[in-house]
Order: sequence, then C-alpha cells, then structure tokens
Amino acid sequence: MNLTESKTLTNLMRAFAGESQARNRYTFAAAAAKQQKLYAVGEVFLYTAGQEKEHGEIFFNHLRKAGMKNVEITAGYPVDLQQDVLSLLQNAHHNEYEEYEQAYPAFARTAREEGFDDIARSFASGSARAIAIAINVSDTRSYANRFFNSTVFGIETAA
Repeated sequence: MNLTESKTLTNLMRAFAGESQARNRYTFAAAAAKQQKLYAVGEVFLYTAGQEKEHGEIFFNHLRKAGMKNVEITAGYPVDLQQDVLSLLQNAHHNEYEEYEQAYPAFARTAREEGFDDIARSFASGSARAIAIAINVSDTRSYANRFFNSTVFGIETAA
C-alpha cells in the first residue's frame, strides 16, 4: 500500500499534531507553575515539553520521508482551561494515558495492517514514551499534592 493513500498517513499527522500541541501545553503549564512559584514543577513541565518535541520529530520524519507537503486531518485536541498546577498535572496525566492506552496502540495496529512495520514500531515506542511521561507527570503531581498539603519531603511545612 502507498502511504499517501493510507490511514497511517492520517495517524502520523494526528500524532505529530498531538505531540506538537502537547509541547505547547507543557510550555504553558511551566509558565503557570513558575507564576505560582512552583519552580521545580515548572522545570519538569519544560523537560516534558522537550520530550514531546523529540516524539513529534519521529512522526514528522516519517511524513518527510513520504514527501508529504500538506496533510489534512480532522481531530480533537484538549484545551487546558484551568491554570492551577494540580489541574494542569491531572490533565497532562490523563492526556498521556489516553495516548498510551488508546491512540498509539490503535495507530500501530493500523500501520501493521497496512504494511508499514517501521511506522508501527514508532507508534509502539511512542506508546512506551507516553508511559514514561505519564509516570513522570504522576510523580510530579504527587510532589505538588504534598506541597499543597504542606507535607513536602514527608515533613510538615508552612503553607
């Protein structure tokens, strides 16, 4: 099958768009964390934004190899309406798990069915990367919860 006539092409663009938007959401969340004086959490968000850039580049390179100049897609992407750090962390955790549990496994399956094994592997490794990010975000959320509950590092702190 030709990539330009496949569902895999659409899924590649959806993945690239999703990773790109996630990068921006993490960058925005980092700014919110810093504004709320949660500098360590802000740095985690920035680190995660960098990881999303790397993930997006993998999908972008597949598109580039296929010679794609323009790919039209219709898809829904999350918008973080809240700006408090705990909500941003919860949203990030939810979005990464959705990517890991639903989107990328389905994209990998489609790519395999259409004969694009190398792209299927990228989606499968993208799923693994999403797990790592979800765990990172979950750990950071746990830290932020302890911070807001005045028990950072297991000791009582002034709120």
